[in-house]
Amino acid sequence: MARFIVRIELIQGLPNANSNYDKLNEEMVNAGFSQIVPATTGNHHQLPTGNYYIIGDFNIEKITNDVKLTASKVSTGFTTLISEVIDMRFNGLDLSKN
Repeated sequence: MARFIVRIELIQGLPNANSNYDKLNEEMVNAGFSQIVPATTGNHHQLPTGNYYIIGDFNIEKITNDVKLTASKVSTGFTTLISEVIDMRFNGLDLSKN
């Protein structure tokens, strides 16, 4: 199974750019992405706003297309960064409440 980390930044200066993150989060979750990432300790952590995690039988082209399609439902201006995860370490992320 492949794991991906996705970063979407809504371009500031467009109408409702900040408030659109709530709608983006809703759309991304509906598309199968999560704002929760598992740690090797067994804990789960909350990713920062605009960051998402997904695991499954996907390739990076499908994830890229899904992200662009989903983000375009929320805003006409956005940037993306999509990485397939081989190994991951992080520090300072809040524990998930879920």
